[in-house]
Amino acid sequence: MKEVVDNLISNGSSETVEIAKYFRDVVLNFKFVYRTLEGLTEKLNKIKSERLNYKSGGWSMNSTLFDIWVEFYEFYKFVMSNGITVFNYREFKTVVNLYMESAVLAFEIHEYQNLGVSKRGAEGTASQIKELELENIQLFLEFGNVDELAVWMDLYDVNQLVLTGQAEKYLLEMLSHTSDERSFTNEVLKILKFVKVNDVESLLKQLNNISVDPMSFIVLGLIADVLHNNIKEIKKLTAVENTSISNLINVIIGLQLRALAAEETATIQQGFSKIMNALSQLEIQISLPDIIDGISLVKYLEQNKDFTPKYLNLLLMIVDKLSSSERADVNQLLKRWAGDERQVIADRNLIDLVIAGIEVPSEKLTNTVNNMIYEVESWTIENRTNNVDVRREEYIIGGLFNLYTMNALSDEQILKVKEFSIVEGIIPEYDWKVLNKRDRLTIKRLMRRHNYDHILAYFADTKADKQLIDTWVLEEFAKGNLRDISKVHNG
Repeated sequence: MKEVVDNLISNGSSETVEIAKYFRDVVLNFKFVYRTLEGLTEKLNKIKSERLNYKSGGWSMNSTLFDIWVEFYEFYKFVMSNGITVFNYREFKTVVNLYMESAVLAFEIHEYQNLGVSKRGAEGTASQIKELELENIQLFLEFGNVDELAVWMDLYDVNQLVLTGQAEKYLLEMLSHTSDERSFTNEVLKILKFVKVNDVESLLKQLNNISVDPMSFIVLGLIADVLHNNIKEIKKLTAVENTSISNLINVIIGLQLRALAAEETATIQQGFSKIMNALSQLEIQISLPDIIDGISLVKYLEQNKDFTPKYLNLLLMIVDKLSSSERADVNQLLKRWAGDERQVIADRNLIDLVIAGIEVPSEKLTNTVNNMIYEVESWTIENRTNNVDVRREEYIIGGLFNLYTMNALSDEQILKVKEFSIVEGIIPEYDWKVLNKRDRLTIKRLMRRHNYDHILAYFADTKADKQLIDTWVLEEFAKGNLRDISKVHNG
């Protein structure tokens, strides 16, 4: 291209030379892109300053948001009208992302105003929108870097985006049109996971149409995020409408079984677990699928006891959603398996069984707990500082905490557990319940892991506890650090 332009400048007519020079200086050298990047960045920074000023009690009247969108659309029109193929260039995507970030920031300002905590009220500031438009979403999905949306949501502390009806419909339609294009489906879900969906019935139908396979753990994780963030609206659906969820789960169980059979136990485990956690609040029922020639999963495992450990996590995740008869069959299977003296059960599996309410031999449980206590007693500040295994620590302390709250420990074990001051700070539940920590940091860490109602139900054992929690929440809310008390959770 450069050679062609240079040739036109050297040999063309005076008019051609002027056009070629303009093309070289403005288009070929990306001057038009860099100029737009500079302009949008400057204006976006003005809105950021306006936001801080507003939250500090100031006010402003300006056209900055309008100016951003005018500059962007002039740029976009120039690119499209002249057939300039720059859509895959990083600089072009950055321009689109600056445009989209301005929309998210303006939405956050509007949401903050609606909280009623601003000192200026409705009169306060100019750069705000109450919902994102169809064009915002279309351009971002087609040309932007969708992964950055998660960064903005965290940076500006936005829980959910509100879209116009057209924008929401467009995203849902994109799911139905992209069932065979996993990468694009992922992009749509990455946006949907942050959207407050009004038509949840259509959402569930579209999720059922997504093509997934045993390697689709990323898709399953994104589906779980979408379901989790819209769980309140999904709970309002009737039992008939909830069959869409049951169907979705049954399909995913089949995928998990095939993954387990193929020894790919880690492929979709995380995504499946996230979906079951998201749906734990729903009154839905699923069925154990046939696994081989009409044989149910339970019958198959009864005939092949060595396979039970492989399928244990799956069974524990779905048992509460089974019919009463299937649930009884699964519980009996696991009870017999745990009681088999020939079975060597891993510590983690044994604790999972106890938490699920499955009876296990007391000798096995005692040995497991004593081994965990012995491991904690071997910890020192020095070896935890230099050679810490965070996941192992959380598993050990989390397991002991669960057994402690279920009264599954002996008096001697309880005394030892309560002496473990070295474990302070590993999980806030242990700090609060066992070590009786009542400081603001512990409350903050609890709020990151549980919603407000759950904390009041399970951690506010006294009126003083409830007062401490409520005081923390109200103070953080007044500071603007919490947008909605009912949504205080880790997302």
